[in-house]
Amino acid sequence: MTVALASACSVPLGPGLGSISGRVTIPNGVVLSEETFIDLYLYRPGDDETDSTSGRTTAGPDGTYRFLFLQPGDYTVFVSVYDAGLAPQWWGGATSAQDADVIHLEPGEQRARADVSLVKGATLAGTISMPPTSKRSPEHVWVTVWDARERIWKGDSAVSPDGDYAVRGLAAGEYKVEVAPPRGRAARQWWGGASDWTGADIVTVGASAERAGLDVALAAGGTISGVVRGEAAREYGATVYSWLLAADGEWEQGSWAEVDPDGTYRIRGVAPGTYAVSFSRPIRERPWDDADTAMRRQSSEAEPSHEKYWDDKPDLDSADLVVVGEGDKVTGIGADLDVPPSAARG
Repeated sequence: MTVALASACSVPLGPGLGSISGRVTIPNGVVLSEETFIDLYLYRPGDDETDSTSGRTTAGPDGTYRFLFLQPGDYTVFVSVYDAGLAPQWWGGATSAQDADVIHLEPGEQRARADVSLVKGATLAGTISMPPTSKRSPEHVWVTVWDARERIWKGDSAVSPDGDYAVRGLAAGEYKVEVAPPRGRAARQWWGGASDWTGADIVTVGASAERAGLDVALAAGGTISGVVRGEAAREYGATVYSWLLAADGEWEQGSWAEVDPDGTYRIRGVAPGTYAVSFSRPIRERPWDDADTAMRRQSSEAEPSHEKYWDDKPDLDSADLVVVGEGDKVTGIGADLDVPPSAARG
């Protein structure tokens, strides 16, 4: 819907340039700290908060804001208040970019009263438990909430030593909840038990509602291990990544491990699923006092070094796949990083 706003007092902005201004109000009883800011973002219709903005500003102490020096055209306004328990909102009251009202700006026009009344956000909360074999607390596990339609980040929360978490300040809508333990301590999991985004259950929450009981019992997960060979890998080290093939055919990065000096590696906390495994030698800098040696090795001894996928493949699409069941220990997944992938040889 396109809405025309009444003109405000004139501000000289330049030929053909306009402005959009208004006031943001917060609910009664909500007090913002000195570290909390009300941020507003200007977008083109159809763009969401992950796209490049056409402008950004911060509301003043009285809630007023203004976007200046705007070209004529159509705009949407997104308002977000970090860590205040308030729901983000698009101008017009929408909770998604697709439903946001549009402000049409004529050449040189200064539009006022683009006001936004924020509301208390919804909360998703629960308890995270570590695998029965783990001696660690759930502290340092991280819970992230994603928009269920667009997979846009909407909020996150650390987990307490007792396992409790709460993600606040959410707009009414549908979400998916991801639980990510520190690398190797347990398998990543989505609420509902899925290993990937596609299979995750959807959580629906109403405006300003509190939904508890979103508990997740983490599993230890399986392992993928093997040996990485090659002079370059021994000289500079190497990293091994697992890539989960989701039900929608997309790849999601799973857990990873650095290769030990003897060439062995073990990726722990691998959730059940089908994986591609990649091997790469990261770029590592030498100490400044060893610059000459580093330059010689980078130009000769340490080369070549090839990123590759198991088994001896050049990319994800051609990689041989590794199936990991609950608690499986898959071994023998290795590579020689001094030898180019088979499809790249010639």
